[in-house]
Amino acid sequence: MNRTIRRRALTATAALVCALGLASCSDDSGSDSGDGDSGTTTVAVTHAFGTTEVPSNPEHALSFSQTWTDAFAELGSPVATQVVNDQFADGQPWDTEGTEGTDVAGTTVPVSVTSADLVTTLGMEAIAEQDPDVIFAGFLPDQATYDALSDIAPTVATVGEGKVDDWRAVTTAAGEILGKSDEAEEKIGEVDDAMAQVKETYPALEGATFAYAAYRAQSFTVITSPQDASNTFFADLGMTQATDRITGTESGRGIAVSAENLDLLDMDLLVLWISGETPDDLPGWSDLPSVKNGSAAQLQTVAATGLGAPTVRSVPWVLDEMDPYFAALQEADGE
Repeated sequence: MNRTIRRRALTATAALVCALGLASCSDDSGSDSGDGDSGTTTVAVTHAFGTTEVPSNPEHALSFSQTWTDAFAELGSPVATQVVNDQFADGQPWDTEGTEGTDVAGTTVPVSVTSADLVTTLGMEAIAEQDPDVIFAGFLPDQATYDALSDIAPTVATVGEGKVDDWRAVTTAAGEILGKSDEAEEKIGEVDDAMAQVKETYPALEGATFAYAAYRAQSFTVITSPQDASNTFFADLGMTQATDRITGTESGRGIAVSAENLDLLDMDLLVLWISGETPDDLPGWSDLPSVKNGSAAQLQTVAATGLGAPTVRSVPWVLDEMDPYFAALQEADGE
């Protein structure tokens, strides 16, 4: 019997017994206890669409979020199934080497994504066929999509204040779900230590201005929200987000800046997500201080993903990728 149907049947039976006064009943939907025989417990996880009771040590976790996938893997309990953009089907560069991806997820389901999100692309029928006991969805387009997923299994949407999962909050929650809270905090501490080392190595980062943007068709979409994970990454290094002066058309996660307004991108560190053409031939591009100094990074999709949707595993890797640009900024600072 499908797990969702079975769960609903058991719930309905219990409700009927209580209603008839055949047993002394209480609400077992809380986060600290479940079925007395199975010992099943749940952990409350707050996200963009509310709070969900997630089963402890889930056996059939389905993850659309690299942040959740990496958190579970780092804690030694890979999710049963991960759904990824097909360009990541062979794994990420920050995955543990020599394991052929088995330390990341039991099964990987690649899908070809164009403009739709992973959930919409895969479809509800295919998701239900995975028979998950919890779904870590990450970003969801609307309440209706969340409700449809919740009809299949307990669902967790984006955790944190931004539009992508907060890697620290997710790793902490994963530790609670797996009964490994201390280990989760250790993992977070290790990443924080790595970031602290970068700050010590490059003191010029403190107070330096930055902007992160996607470049497409001679337009820069600058990520402006302070809560966005990519901006938090640089803020954690002591840098200053200088996008309050950015003006233009609202677009997705940020504001679109046309090539004619390149002067708005005068930052100490400029980081771009490049897919296809580059801005190298744009009039005025070579005159930007960050381009002259070598602190203008042009990242391909994999590195941009590791930065734009950071995880407990991707952050140290991204720090290494960004090291030449941090060094250039330091050199330009004259220290």
